[in-house]
Amino acid sequence: RRIHQKDARLPVCVRVYAEELDDPKLKSSIENLLATINCQPNEVLLVLDAANLSYENPVELAAMLTHGVNSLPFLHKWAALAISLCSLPSKPVTPPNQVTEFARDDWLVYATMREHYLNRDLIRMPIFSDYGTENTDFGPSKPVWPATQLRYSTDKSLFVFKGQNTKVGGYKGIFPVAKRLTKHSCFSGRRFSHGDAQIADLAQRSERPGNASNWKQYGITHHLSLVHEQVAKLIGVSLVEQDAISSDENQQGNLFDAFS
Repeated sequence: RRIHQKDARLPVCVRVYAEELDDPKLKSSIENLLATINCQPNEVLLVLDAANLSYENPVELAAMLTHGVNSLPFLHKWAALAISLCSLPSKPVTPPNQVTEFARDDWLVYATMREHYLNRDLIRMPIFSDYGTENTDFGPSKPVWPATQLRYSTDKSLFVFKGQNTKVGGYKGIFPVAKRLTKHSCFSGRRFSHGDAQIADLAQRSERPGNASNWKQYGITHHLSLVHEQVAKLIGVSLVEQDAISSDENQQGNLFDAFS
């Protein structure tokens, strides 16, 4: 509230959990919150967080969320509307020196919602958002020896490439993990994104091994580029071909106006 009062031009973000959609007091709760902050819906980015729902049946979930979005208070008044999805298990298990594949059903849910929108069943199409290569239980790193691992997303899957714990094999253990990833059919090539270039350098041992934060960054940078491409294709926006390595900037923002 203090920050918004200091500069009303700064946008406000309000998160509503999908589990709250059936609450008869949802509208009054939002009204009370906006009154406390002293702002109007047209100054707010509303995020509908559906990350904790079951993704066992993406088609049914998309239908349920379509109904949920349609029932949101002040639906047409929000400055922007986004939906946050996550189908990755809360505790994805990958044994050392193994590769595990998880379905990206969150994207399938969103793509199905887009079909509902085109069929005029969904009144307002929300902006896509997700938890990247993480799950809903992510938090501050604990003082432990991290495992060497890289998380890598594709159109339909999220792969976890895992090596040894750094206490056993040291941080150079990321080199064979990166090599295994670049040899895998899921790898998009070093020119796809800055993160892909970093992974390719690790595979060739031409880069320092880095640490767990670096490895996570490479996967997220790739994921942002992938989602940028997916959203563009979904809504029919043409992307200008460019050298992905020359810029590490996330350009998803220029797609937001297409949903208005």
